[in-house]
Amino acid sequence: RACSVDSGGGGAAAAHSSNLRSIANNFAAAQPPSSTTMTALARKHSLDDAFSRANTLRDRFGSLSRPSLECLDLTYRNLADADCESVRHVCTASLRALRLGGNKLTGEGVRKLTPSLRLAPNLRELWLGNNALGDEGVRTLAGELHHLPALGELWLCGVGMGDAGAQALAEAVVAHLPQALAWLLLNNNTIGNEGARGLAGALSSLPKLEMLSLRCNAVGNAGAEALAARLQTAPALAQFFIQGNRLSSRGVAFIASAVPTCPTLVELRLGGMDMGLEGAEAIARMLPLATALTTLGLSYADVGAEGAATIVAAVPRAK
Repeated sequence: RACSVDSGGGGAAAAHSSNLRSIANNFAAAQPPSSTTMTALARKHSLDDAFSRANTLRDRFGSLSRPSLECLDLTYRNLADADCESVRHVCTASLRALRLGGNKLTGEGVRKLTPSLRLAPNLRELWLGNNALGDEGVRTLAGELHHLPALGELWLCGVGMGDAGAQALAEAVVAHLPQALAWLLLNNNTIGNEGARGLAGALSSLPKLEMLSLRCNAVGNAGAEALAARLQTAPALAQFFIQGNRLSSRGVAFIASAVPTCPTLVELRLGGMDMGLEGAEAIARMLPLATALTTLGLSYADVGAEGAATIVAAVPRAK
């Protein structure tokens, strides 16, 4: 049967004093360890030791099939690079989601993780955000994406990715995930204009892409111009987040002028930038033409009182 391992609460405390006996009972009853039991093991022992104990019990209590995990969530578990090798215990064709965000992984951890990824060809979600992967780790991951042809969600927020990593990633997703990738989240990195150009060039080759998030990077006007020129080539793009970058009113105008040409774009976020009255006017010109847009995020956008009034006046009124 399928089960999910989740590092969050979910009743694990009830099994804290009898986790091994609980697993033994499960195996004796010809059932794989429950997610609660596996979570208790992972909390009491090291990750590798937890899986080893489960394997020992399986051998002792019968030749049962390996648990078919669909989701392994080990976010914010203080995992280090060496722990990545232990993930191999659950990487099978059944695994659909692997969440390792918020740990202490580096580029070396990605290298140790890659043999496990090759065992999970049907993986659909990969979360590696808030780890210090750097461009080296992103390039290593990019080189392994051909083993994950079903990957639809890739979370690489806050991993220290710059232009080199973004360009390598853009090339890899075009080459290996053109019919799968739907969500690409790259928030809180240091991607600049060159990285934005690389990602812009990938848009036309990603027909399933629904979300592109570049929140809080270092994209400037030149990068915004490159993205704006290619937004309409992404036929399924519904959400585009570029707030908290280095766009002036000119960069905002590039993006605003492109939005009406994107018939699927329903959410745009442009906040956290000093766009001034000129940027507000560009947004005001966009609003009557962007008929698909339902959500416009302008939090912390410095438009001034006159700019705010200009935008409000341009919002189409319900008839």
